[in-house]
Amino acid sequence: QASEDFLIAEQDIEKAGQMSPKAARVYNEWCQLKIYEKDWEQAREMCKKAFYLYPPINHPQMNMEHRNLVVAEMSEVYEKLGEIYLALGNYEKAESMYQQILKFYPLTRTDLWKKLGDIYYLQNDLETAIERNFHGYILNPNDSFWSLTLSLLYQEKGDSEKALVWAENGLRLDPENKEIKTF
Repeated sequence: QASEDFLIAEQDIEKAGQMSPKAARVYNEWCQLKIYEKDWEQAREMCKKAFYLYPPINHPQMNMEHRNLVVAEMSEVYEKLGEIYLALGNYEKAESMYQQILKFYPLTRTDLWKKLGDIYYLQNDLETAIERNFHGYILNPNDSFWSLTLSLLYQEKGDSEKALVWAENGLRLDPENKEIKTF
């Protein structure tokens, strides 16, 4: 995290970009470096460069294995863009990026429902934050994380009864969870 480390990494990635200017992965990694530096505008530009180098996922000559690799990398870029827009306070764009990933992985990326809930929480929209987190719970009901999150959101909303129900559910799922036991 030292500034000289960022400089060395930047130089190395720049060299890789010169050797392979059409390799989306280079710009994807460059974007991550800029995120670490909290240089949001440069990060966004590198993510966009990466994104536009990927082939169309519906290309007729692309086999399923290659399509899956492209989708996985594109999802990384969408997620980074979501993080960038969230840091910039552009909640609508952040949500849009996370929604794009959910189009690829509607049932397996439950973590994105937490990120979507966070977007609404940051906007003081507790009702929608609860809805997004509840969606994550529905997809993964045996993970006590969701119950704890819903309990905290209901507690903040001032609904002690629902907060307690969700805390009890979380404790049932994870009896050793010290966070839940504080309710």
